[in-house]
Order: sequence, then structure tokens, then C-alpha cells
Amino acid sequence: MKGDFSRVTFDPANSFSRVLMQQGRVSIDADSVEQTDILLHYLRTLATDIIGPYGAPSGGAGGFQISADKEGGLSISAGRYYVDGILVENAQPCLYTTQPYYPLMANDPIKVLLEDGESDEGYWVYLDVWERLITSIEDDSIREKALGGPDTSARTKVIWQVKAVSLDEILGAGGLAAAKKTAAKATKAGAKKPLPKKQMMRKPLRKKRQRKKSGALRLILARD
Repeated sequence: MKGDFSRVTFDPANSFSRVLMQQGRVSIDADSVEQTDILLHYLRTLATDIIGPYGAPSGGAGGFQISADKEGGLSISAGRYYVDGILVENAQPCLYTTQPYYPLMANDPIKVLLEDGESDEGYWVYLDVWERLITSIEDDSIREKALGGPDTSARTKVIWQVKAVSLDEILGAGGLAAAKKTAAKATKAGAKKPLPKKQMMRKPLRKKRQRKKSGALRLILARD
């Protein structure tokens, strides 16, 4: 759906901190909309700077934890989560297959996996978040009952969907197996070999000065 707005004037590049209404001027929707956008941009930028690109509150308030339920399905825990500063809320626990905002398609990879049974294929599960415009056609409570029911304004709503994609689709055919093999090699190559007893003995550090090609001095810690 689309809203009826005179214009959308917010631009973060302007670095405006607030909108100041002046007396005797015509009041239009663009000013109040921009004030809302300025404040929302500030709050979400602040949340991103403090929390990072994504994160959940500690304790029992954190939500969207994916776990296996007793019937072999995947459950999504209730609680809050932040994505790029956007607050995402799940009011109550739900199953992956019964998400409130995501009617699954027949070929959804997790749905197919749960129906068919075990699989050696790996999946990347992620949280997709965006804002959707809500009008009085979708939510009748927005109408102003005292004035006979006109739609004086609209709303925006944060919509979330937990989705999954096959790792082979991301990494290519056999990508998961290749990634595991590469990781195993890296782990093996990075394993530290035991040092001889002579090298394991602690020796005092002494300071040396070494002149770099640029002429600057740097301090090096060395062992005798």
C-alpha cells in the first residue's frame, strides 16, 4: 500500500537535528514526518554505534534464538533483537514453519528438510528485517472514530522473517564439504608443535634498537 504524503524531505546528509515550527505559517505533513525521521535516524544510529550491526540484550530479554523443539521442528524464541539499530520484537515463541510474517513456500529448504528427514546439507539461517507501510485498509484501528472514521494518518511496522538458504547455493556445489576440508587443514597447519626443552626455558628479555630503511627507530624485544 501507499500513503498520501505531500513530500518526504528527510535526508541524513543534511545533518538536521530537529524541525522548528514557526507561528503564523501553514502546517503541512512533511514537517512532522521529517521530525519523526530525524529522531528515528538518531536513535537507530545510536543503537548501531553501541550494539553493533546486530545483537540481542543479555538475560532473558534476548530473542530469536533458533533451537530444536520436542517434535523435531525449529522454534524461534520470543524477545528482542537489533539489526542495524532497528528494534525487532517477537511477542511469543513460534515455530519456523508458523512465523507470523512469513508464509513459507513449498520449496523452502528448512520446510523440505523437516518433512523429508535428515540431510547432510548445511543451511545458513538469517533474520530479514524491514519496515512496511500500514494503512487503515490493513488495520482499521488507525481510523479516527471521533470524526466518523477518516484515515488521518498511516503507520509503519517492522516486519521480520527468519529465512534459510543452502550453503551449497552460497559456496557452490559441494561448497560445505570443501569449506570443512579447508577449515580442517587450517586447524591442522596452525597447531603448535611442542618446543624443545631448551627453547621452552624462560630467558630474560633485552632491548635492541634497529634502524629501519626510512631512518626511524623502532624498539624490538629480543632474546639472547
